[in-house]
Amino acid sequence: MKIRNPFPFRDYLHVLMHTGVGVPYALEISVRRVYGLLSLLALVFVGLLLGTLLFFRELESSRQLSQALMELQIEKKLTQNFSIRSAADVMAAKKQETAPIKVAEPKPIAVAHGRISGLNIECTGEACEVVLGMVPSRAGSAEGKLYVVLHNDVKRIGAATHTSGTLSQYIVYPGFEATDALDITSISQNGGKTFKFSKALQSNIRFELNPSLTPVAVEAFVFDVNGKLVSQERKNLEAPKSENN
Repeated sequence: MKIRNPFPFRDYLHVLMHTGVGVPYALEISVRRVYGLLSLLALVFVGLLLGTLLFFRELESSRQLSQALMELQIEKKLTQNFSIRSAADVMAAKKQETAPIKVAEPKPIAVAHGRISGLNIECTGEACEVVLGMVPSRAGSAEGKLYVVLHNDVKRIGAATHTSGTLSQYIVYPGFEATDALDITSISQNGGKTFKFSKALQSNIRFELNPSLTPVAVEAFVFDVNGKLVSQERKNLEAPKSENN
């Protein structure tokens, strides 16, 4: 059977809808209007696509033009600066030929070293806390080595009298090594707590105590990078008050 009017060439499209309840619904759709709407949407889409492509093309052209203009301006400035510098160099060369060359003598560099600004000690039955503050001797970076020595009296067990003499022992920081004789010259040749600062430096040192030791003083020594003693300070501990006073 031959179809006289195919679907694409019909004027209207009839649609019958029935939900199963009530009266069915019938719709009549104009095929020409559908074609017209689709054609309009296609034209709008194509127009937007072409407009977007033209916009990006103009944007790229503008960017290339701005870059070329900037390169020309930079080249012009470099050419002017080069010509000005060339003329200045020629004039300076002429002046150097006529004027004698003066050799500038190097200025001596002032070296800063650490200086003790404060030394405090607080002892309990088990340890002594030492707070040490240092500042540079002048503007600049101070370098050197630090030694802190805790002076102790050794309690003599079994002595007949209290006036039979006392022994001394020294604990040296860093290392907390104990020695019976203090020779800071020989000690300074080995080890040491190195430091380097430009404004101020504070150190907190804790000395652990043996029950047989009685701390009596703390002493700090500061040496420069060449091993020369540049600062020294001693802080004695106050003797405990008698209970009768």
